[in-house]
Amino acid sequence: MSTPEQHRQGARQGPASGRRVLVIGAGRGQTGLIRAVRRLGATAVVATRVEPHLPGIAEADEVLAADILAVDDVVDAARQAGVDAVATSCLDTGLEALGAVADTLGLRGLSRQAARLCSDKLAMKKRLAQAGVPTAAYVAVSSCEQVGPALERTGLPAVVKATDLQGSSGVFMVDTPQEAAQAWSTAASLSRSGRVIIERLLTGREFGAQAFVHDDQVLHVTVHGDDLAPGEVPVPVGHHVPMEADPGLLEQADRVVRQAVSALGLRNCAVNVDLMECDGVVHLIELTGRAGANGLPELMSTVYGLDYYEMVAREALDLDVLETWRGRSPWDGAALAIMLIDADARGTVTGIHRPDRLPGWVTDLQVFTNVGDVLEGFTSSNDCLGQVVVRGSTLAECRERAAYIDAQVVLATDNAGTGARTGETVSTPGTRS
Repeated sequence: MSTPEQHRQGARQGPASGRRVLVIGAGRGQTGLIRAVRRLGATAVVATRVEPHLPGIAEADEVLAADILAVDDVVDAARQAGVDAVATSCLDTGLEALGAVADTLGLRGLSRQAARLCSDKLAMKKRLAQAGVPTAAYVAVSSCEQVGPALERTGLPAVVKATDLQGSSGVFMVDTPQEAAQAWSTAASLSRSGRVIIERLLTGREFGAQAFVHDDQVLHVTVHGDDLAPGEVPVPVGHHVPMEADPGLLEQADRVVRQAVSALGLRNCAVNVDLMECDGVVHLIELTGRAGANGLPELMSTVYGLDYYEMVAREALDLDVLETWRGRSPWDGAALAIMLIDADARGTVTGIHRPDRLPGWVTDLQVFTNVGDVLEGFTSSNDCLGQVVVRGSTLAECRERAAYIDAQVVLATDNAGTGARTGETVSTPGTRS
C-alpha cells in the first residue's frame, strides 16, 4: 500500500485534476473530505492550527497554519495559496471563514452571512421566528439581572445557551432560578462574544436530519433517529435510518427543514439539523451548513450508496453534482452508525486490537485512539474511541451487528483494573448484507 507522501508525489488524475481545494479543519471529521478531494484528483490544502495529533494533517497535500476563527487570516492565506474551491465537514468552528473565502474569492459554497446565522444561535432564532419555523421560545440575556425576567417568559425547566459555541458546549439545562443564574455566568464566560440566550426546555422526542442543497434545490431531507448518551446535556453517540415514526411526522419534519434552509439562505452545502417533536409538533432546535458529525456522513453514504464526502467536495468544485446524485444506489433496509465509547476507560493506551477482516455489512470501522493516548472516561463526543457503521434488513439486526463489531475492538491501558473495552465471546450475526 502506498503512503500519503507517495500519493502526493504521483501524477494526479480525475475530474478535478489541477484544481486546489481548501479544506477548513484537520480533525477526524475532515479526513473523509480530504480523502475525497484527493480521489477526485484535486490538491487538498488544509487550513488548521498545526497540532501533530490532528489526523487530517497527515492526509493533506499542503497545510496552511491558521487559526480558523481568524477569518481575515484564513482569507489571506487562501488567496495566497491560489485555491479554486473551499469546503468543510462535521465542523462549525470554521464556517464563517469558509463563507468569507467563498465570498471574497468568488467560490462556490455557503455565504458568510449564512455562515454567521448558523454560528450565532441568537441570530438564527430571530431568523427562524421571522420565517414562522417552529422553535422554542427564547430570550436574549445580557446580564445576570435579566435572568429572572427571562425565566418568567420561558418558564422552568429551561435551557441556557452560549450563542456561538459548537454542539453542546456552553449549553446548560436548569431547574431553578439559582441554577439559571449560575449557568448564565458560566455560559457568558465561555462564549466568544459573551452573548447568552435562555429558552424554553422542549420535552419530547429528539431526532435529526441531514439535507443537501445544490443551488436552490434541496436534493434530499433524510430524517434519522439519534442515540444519546445520558447526562445533563445528552451527547449523540449514534444515528440510524429509518427512524420509526408516523408518516405525518416525517412529512412535517421534511417541511420544517426546507423552511429553515430557505430562512437562513443555505445554498451549495450539506446541512445538519437538530429537531424535537413536542406534542405532535416538530420544532427546529438548530441547523448548520455542513454535514453532521459522529458518523453521519458515513451513514448517509451507506443509505444512498455513494460517498457523501465526495458529494460535498463535488459541490464545492461544482463538479457533476446532480449526475452523481442521480447515480446513487439507495439501500432498502436499515443502517446504523454507532460511536465506540467506554465511560470506564482510563489510563494510557498500550495496545489496540481490531478485527482483521470485516463482513460485507460493515460499511465503516474507524478507531480514533492511538497507542500513547491518555483516556479519561467519557464526557463528550471528543472522548469517542472510534465508530462503526453497519447495514441490515432491520434496525434490530443493525444493532446486533454493531454490537458484534464493537466487542472486537479492544484497547489495553496501563491502568490496572480499568483496561478499556475488554473483549467478550459473541456469536457472529447473520450474514445477510
